[in-house]
Amino acid sequence: LSQLLDEHRELLESVRTALGHVAGELAWVALPTPDGGGEWVLWLRLRESATVAEGLPRWLATGERFLARRGQHLAVRSGDGMHELRFAAFPRSCPVVGVQGDEFVLASSAAALARVDAVRRGEAASIRQSPAFAALGIGRQGAVSALAFGRVTAGAPGLVDVVAAAGFFLALAPAQRDTEPLRHVGAILTKLAPALRELDVGYDWGTETLPGGADTSLVRSSVRYHAVR
Repeated sequence: LSQLLDEHRELLESVRTALGHVAGELAWVALPTPDGGGEWVLWLRLRESATVAEGLPRWLATGERFLARRGQHLAVRSGDGMHELRFAAFPRSCPVVGVQGDEFVLASSAAALARVDAVRRGEAASIRQSPAFAALGIGRQGAVSALAFGRVTAGAPGLVDVVAAAGFFLALAPAQRDTEPLRHVGAILTKLAPALRELDVGYDWGTETLPGGADTSLVRSSVRYHAVR
């Protein structure tokens, strides 16, 4: 253990110094992406933001040296007070870190941070301005500690596709007496799939977390269903 601590001492000292400036308050935003994945942005309130902004490049350099000794490559590209991290082992991941005002910021990508910053500056619409979100009746109180919103445009497209595929392949069964029941079921499923698509519904959902009494929180949820056009 002693040898392990000695090998990591420089890195651990940098982490300890950085954490010593965190005030304890945090905020988190999760963002959906068109490919079905997600991005995120995290803010931590700082006690001495100027000290952290000055020390962050040194701490990142410490991390670079530590990874290099382990045969791993980290490239840091800095600009406008933010630092983009490129790990050779994870070429698709380019998180950014930095200091904005009195907050430490860590984001999954520069694009995610830019998207959220645009909303904070009033240059892009937030979910509160969405008619679908407003219809859920949540997020109207000021003291909200967590807020989530999502729109599902089709409730069961996967199930409908399975039904359609089953009908298609059963209908291809050889025209024999013992396979006649299978072909009959295939014909039924083939006719059933389009009807299911017409009956399918989407829905909007939202939740909010409000401060309750001592050490308690109140969670409210709302769902509204709508026909899929």
